[in-house]
Amino acid sequence: MHRGLRFAWLALGVALWVWVAVGDPVVIGSDSTFGRGRLLVGMLGGFVVASAVLGGRVVSLHRGTAFLLLNTVLFCLLLELGSFLSLRIGDYLQRESGWRGFARSSLENFGPIPLYDQESWSLDLWSAYADAWANLEYEPYVLWRKGSMSRETIHIDRSGFRVTPGADCKGRSPVEIFLFGGSTMWGFGAPDSGTIAAFLQERIEADLDRPVCVRNFGEGAYVSTQELIALMRRIQAGHVPRLAIFYDGWNDIISAEQTGESGSHFGRDRIARRLETGSQLSGTTESAGSANPGLVLEWLQGSYSWKLGSRLLELPVQWRRSRPNKAWPADLADQVVDTYLENLRMAEAIGEAYGFEVFGFWQPLIAQGQKPPTETERRILRYELAQRPRSRRLYRDVYSIVKRREGGSAGPHLLIDAFDEVEEQIFIDPGHVLPRGNQIIADRIFDVVRPELQHDPSAANASRLPSAPDRVPES
Repeated sequence: MHRGLRFAWLALGVALWVWVAVGDPVVIGSDSTFGRGRLLVGMLGGFVVASAVLGGRVVSLHRGTAFLLLNTVLFCLLLELGSFLSLRIGDYLQRESGWRGFARSSLENFGPIPLYDQESWSLDLWSAYADAWANLEYEPYVLWRKGSMSRETIHIDRSGFRVTPGADCKGRSPVEIFLFGGSTMWGFGAPDSGTIAAFLQERIEADLDRPVCVRNFGEGAYVSTQELIALMRRIQAGHVPRLAIFYDGWNDIISAEQTGESGSHFGRDRIARRLETGSQLSGTTESAGSANPGLVLEWLQGSYSWKLGSRLLELPVQWRRSRPNKAWPADLADQVVDTYLENLRMAEAIGEAYGFEVFGFWQPLIAQGQKPPTETERRILRYELAQRPRSRRLYRDVYSIVKRREGGSAGPHLLIDAFDEVEEQIFIDPGHVLPRGNQIIADRIFDVVRPELQHDPSAANASRLPSAPDRVPES
């Protein structure tokens, strides 16, 4: 390249850089941020300066750079393709082995469960359950809910709530009952017709001469704090029930057992790690011409390679989480009960403000109570004690404290003795039960809430809010 031309080319590049530094922000971006326009002009200036300095060598440099970039792009595409296939194969195997994995684990550790061997719907039940957990969706404040689903044994509406068979939620002035809890309330191990909600619907409908709508807001792995927030969000959406029923215990203890403190939710470490090592939240609005590095990070986090890497990084986190905690506070059992009772008290305050009654029930577990165990239940109990020996005292202390503090109209009502006279198999693991167990729990709950339902429904269910739509509006 001629020296004069190179000098002119160099001057042009420097001029572009000067323009980037002091140029008109209307044309090349905001003067307070390094906008995309300034970045592009600066890169153009750099290319012009490099061309002036290198002269004819810029062609060979361009060829080498292009070759390197082409191979980099090709490598990234192959990496994305491999990650995509790995994730899809993994998801497929996880879904296909969902019910088989549970069945195999149950057979190896507990022995056969006759009901699932006899019922034709059991295969669809576990397959649908695995699909439901693979289809979790983000839900504000409570973190997750299952996506909509329509299968033979499991139906989930578009708002993420399990459907209660026979619920008449669109009739004239129905009696609405809200049920909150974890997977035991949601109905793990039971078809739609075998959940606590389904049996309560039948009992209340037979007792009242008007439409009844039992809504199942239970969700897998929810703790009582998430349930309180779920109630608040229903009220915010304009839905006011006649009764709000909370069914808790197991998840509040497990979450405290995992974290060493009460009041936390499941998956805390995983969610915290993703937030602290991933993108940062910002409430500011970038200017139209501003270069936002978060966009690049967001694109990277949306790639299959990033998702595969995140799953692989979860393995050591899951391993650490599976190890016993080093130490628990001496008053951890008191903390668990205090947190639950405060949540129940706040729910009562909301109920008093909006004109509905609140009831809290503390669920039975296989290691608590005096149920005569079947041979399978003995194996479940032995397995539980062998897998989590140090948890035995925590569970015992929590249930002892709840028993001492039981009382009041709202509760907590301790259902530890619900299965004491039942000789048939009820438990399918340390806390989940067969449909027959859900029916017994529903009967016990009904016996407690029935006097309240005998009051004048129109007066008891008077709402301070206008009538609301049938579902929470989609966000």
